[in-house]
Amino acid sequence: MSGLKSRKFPHDIPFMPPPKVAKTVSLIAGLLFLLIALANWLPNPVFGAEGFFAGDAGLSAVFGIAGVILIFASTQGESMAALGLWSVAAALLVLAITGYTQVVQATYGAQQLFGVFRFNAADTWLCLGLSCTLGVSGFLNTGSKQVIRE
Repeated sequence: MSGLKSRKFPHDIPFMPPPKVAKTVSLIAGLLFLLIALANWLPNPVFGAEGFFAGDAGLSAVFGIAGVILIFASTQGESMAALGLWSVAAALLVLAITGYTQVVQATYGAQQLFGVFRFNAADTWLCLGLSCTLGVSGFLNTGSKQVIRE
């Protein structure tokens, strides 16, 4: 038995901090949001006035501002990137909940949300999915309960 090497178990390995990827996720999500804002202006079957995801200038502005916020947060530090992800996720969650309550889910036509945004049922689910994804991504760097420390 003396010839066998001892195996390392996870509790034997020194503590490794969790990977910090909020900056990268924030930058990628910000670029994606800017592309969505741009796609609302170009004629295509996915985004736009008559696309699967209804959109207009107001909704383009929301996605554009969210993209700029995320890109700016990604340049500041890991904690600010996480805060940016959570902030945009909260705003999209409010938009999704409001869209779910105001947009008639039985029809697939676009309606005005807040009298400003062109919104349909697909937009509601898009905002909900993006909100959940960004919210979970904001927690990827907080293994040591770091929230606003850098």
